[in-house]
Amino acid sequence: MPLADWTVPFELTSAVYAGATTLSFNTPVVFSSGTGTYFLRGDGCALNNQVRQTKDFVPQEDGAILHRRFTGGMEMNLAIQLWENDTQIACDTLLQEMLDELMGYLYGLLNACDNEGRVSWLPDGGSSTSSTARMLEDIRLLSYPVESQQPGSPFEVNVTVDTAWPYAADLTQLGPSVPGAVVNNGNRPTFPVWKIYGPFNSFTLTNTSVGTATTHPQFKYDGSLPGAMAIAGGDYIEINTFKNTAYRNGNLTNLKPGIVMLSSEFFTIPPGSNTITLTYGGAGGASVGLINAAWA
Repeated sequence: MPLADWTVPFELTSAVYAGATTLSFNTPVVFSSGTGTYFLRGDGCALNNQVRQTKDFVPQEDGAILHRRFTGGMEMNLAIQLWENDTQIACDTLLQEMLDELMGYLYGLLNACDNEGRVSWLPDGGSSTSSTARMLEDIRLLSYPVESQQPGSPFEVNVTVDTAWPYAADLTQLGPSVPGAVVNNGNRPTFPVWKIYGPFNSFTLTNTSVGTATTHPQFKYDGSLPGAMAIAGGDYIEINTFKNTAYRNGNLTNLKPGIVMLSSEFFTIPPGSNTITLTYGGAGGASVGLINAAWA
């Protein structure tokens, strides 16, 4: 898992506070009645995933048939303690302000939509630059926060958030040009978003670094297919390989009818450098890939 130290700085973004600053963990936060810190109790925190697996017995003999397996969405358990500083637990008005703020952020994750919920952190040994930060994006509330406090101990809130994404990702998104080299600096395949600019009637996007000449992963579009269309100059097709969608300019015409299904796949980008080729049936434009390095 991509977390070795729960004492590093964390940031929580929530839909309820869209446009406001994020809520910081393990670093001081200023409130009207004073300064407090949400410390994460490491032995109560975890970053988890599940393996979705199916297997059958071999008929009439010993052994099992192991079918292809998949991972689920990431889950993060957080044990959040409310402190005034490193040595004093939060109490009285400061405690109530800290609790109100935290519960508002957490409730805002209940049905958060795209880009409305995120938890990010700096990996152990990382610098303060965003280029090294990692995240779980598009998170939602998986378990309602549980509050507790033992005599002489800090007030604690335990909560679990989850995401549809099967990995943690770099907070910084790269936008390499295609055709060209597309690099995944992580340790597992990541799902890119492609923006293929017109003018064109068709195109073929290929990862020539995977497989052989006859098995390279490809994505083909043909604007002459029923329900499809050619793309004019200045417009583009946005292909989301995780959601398996293709829309003109990101949110307009659904262009999925133009995908050549028999020879296309919403392929991922493996770790390392990948050579992506792009051939147009037309002039084409300055196309890009949007990629976040992925970490198992």
